[in-house]
Amino acid sequence: MKERSKKKPSSRKKSRKTSERRKVGQAPIRKKSRKVARQLSKRITELSQAVDAQRIQAYEQPRLAVPARHVHVVAMGDSWFHYFPAWDILSQLRTENWGDRLYDIEDTAKAGATLNEMVYGRTIADTYQLLHQHPETEVFLFSGGGNDVTNDQMLDLLYNRKAIDNINGTPEINKKVMQGLVGEVFYRAFDDLIGLLRYKMNQIGKPNMPIIFHGYDYPFPDGRGWSLAGLHSWAGPWLDPPLSYKGYDRTAHATVRLKIVHDLLDAFNNMLASVVSAHPNTYYVNLRGTLTTRAQWHNELHPKEPGFNLITKKIEAQIRAVV
Repeated sequence: MKERSKKKPSSRKKSRKTSERRKVGQAPIRKKSRKVARQLSKRITELSQAVDAQRIQAYEQPRLAVPARHVHVVAMGDSWFHYFPAWDILSQLRTENWGDRLYDIEDTAKAGATLNEMVYGRTIADTYQLLHQHPETEVFLFSGGGNDVTNDQMLDLLYNRKAIDNINGTPEINKKVMQGLVGEVFYRAFDDLIGLLRYKMNQIGKPNMPIIFHGYDYPFPDGRGWSLAGLHSWAGPWLDPPLSYKGYDRTAHATVRLKIVHDLLDAFNNMLASVVSAHPNTYYVNLRGTLTTRAQWHNELHPKEPGFNLITKKIEAQIRAVV
């Protein structure tokens, strides 16, 4: 008799066994991944709750020992007006003890806002609505432009370091491009903004309402992005990537990197001062030289709380001078 041939295991059984072995091997990995995901989700939830708590606290006004005058403010701006933690200028105006004053502030500020978004986008319409709803407003504050000179925009301004090494005396920044961006595009945006605001202020019967702008101080382009409570680089860095891409090393070219940032911020501040000088009842606060050490900065674009406090004091002094 012929022996019965042994049946080979079907490919389906093989694949089932292989799949089971894979599942067994992958189980600890998946379990670990789920644990990490849960921990991250918990930290994000906690951070979100902290954001809400900080912003609520930022609206709580201090108790003053003397009767205070309520100063009504409408503001529009970027992360220097809307930051987490709530160290920003508006938070400090709302919560600090300013002696005989309390600042009642309505705002459309948003971290990351650009000039184009604020002047030509939805934000100006939202700001119009606030001014319409609050005809008692006495002063208008604006913060903007910082997000427009970082990352890709900054990349367009810079010569490559290796290229300029071969041409003695060539500056690191293309001055013609900077003039076009800062001296013309930004100038026009700020000029248009003032015109748009005056139009609405006329409508609510406040044609001469003071408008206050601020410049930016000199930051340190050291590669620090936003970080807090163990969560890193949710945003930024903003200055280091374009500088590094164009060949300016953090360590070897630290002095040149600082010079580039100073030149750019000087051009921005000078442009803003020029716009303001062309309009009545419009004011510019120069913040350069307020924060002189790296330790005063939370990251490449934003001060720590004590730094924001020093800046807010200068802006509050300007408000006090005109209202």
